[in-house]
Amino acid sequence: MKATNLLFFVLMIYILQACKKDEIITPISKETFTFDQPATFLNPVYKYTNNPLTQKGFELGRVLFYDPILSLDSTLSCSTCHAQQHGFADH
Repeated sequence: MKATNLLFFVLMIYILQACKKDEIITPISKETFTFDQPATFLNPVYKYTNNPLTQKGFELGRVLFYDPILSLDSTLSCSTCHAQQHGFADH
């Protein structure tokens, strides 16, 4: 009888959690961000009008660029080869 009560209790918890309201996710700000291209950079081939730059998107790109966990063995980030002092080119 105790196992049945425990199973019923676990099932009720699961059902109550399933009925919980969904979390409201706020969209990323549509506020555009201007990127001042350094004179030493080549002109980009990418068309920014297809995907406008935002401050949050720019910050996310920076975090991902320096994050080594994206590599196969979690030891190398993009910045390992594409150094900032070399204009982010592979030196």
